[in-house]
Amino acid sequence: MGVSRRSAVVGGVLRALRQKAERSQADVARRLGVAEITVRQWESGKRVPSLLELAKLARALGVKSSRLGSLLGMALQVAEDSEKAGATPAPAPKKAVDP
Repeated sequence: MGVSRRSAVVGGVLRALRQKAERSQADVARRLGVAEITVRQWESGKRVPSLLELAKLARALGVKSSRLGSLLGMALQVAEDSEKAGATPAPAPKKAVDP
């Protein structure tokens, strides 16, 4: 699995946890003392947070660091297994065109 794919998986987990915690990107950024764009880049997979930042993220999102690590590990393993099996994501449904 490529680095960009791993980054996207990590970002998806972070986004899901933030949404579950009902926090905005701006709120998370304030709690961590980083710019809001940094949180957006983490969630989009353009950047990956450091281990220290992940620990701070866990606290800001109300999860234990070990739980965050487990979730990230599971998500990365599922993505890797899917890639090895040749699974590709389903295409997005197309909108019906009115005649």
